[in-house]
Amino acid sequence: MFNIFKNQKKAEEEQSEKQPVRPAKRSGNYSLIKKPLVTEKSGLAARSDKYAFLVETRANKKEIRENAENIYGVRVRKVNIINKPGKEKRAGKMVSRPADLKKAILTLEKGYKIDYLK
Repeated sequence: MFNIFKNQKKAEEEQSEKQPVRPAKRSGNYSLIKKPLVTEKSGLAARSDKYAFLVETRANKKEIRENAENIYGVRVRKVNIINKPGKEKRAGKMVSRPADLKKAILTLEKGYKIDYLK
């Protein structure tokens, strides 16, 4: 009989022996905030101390909060996240997919403001 599972067993053994790869820690000067979202809606929200930003897709709320406090020198009360997956576009046979987006809406403590145009 042929031993067709021989290579599969070796591969499984090798994978179980490997240590899991941990993600690298991000340094303090690395910015997770790409740019502010300057739209009519975000301009109106800024009146109620809410500011919108495009952020890295792998960033979480805690990291975004710390990053914004370090960059802008403000106190963040709340962080809301909006994930927007890139939708598939077709033009004849060509199929493309734009990058995913992640937006963060930061609500600041009273008395703090962010000037986008610095």
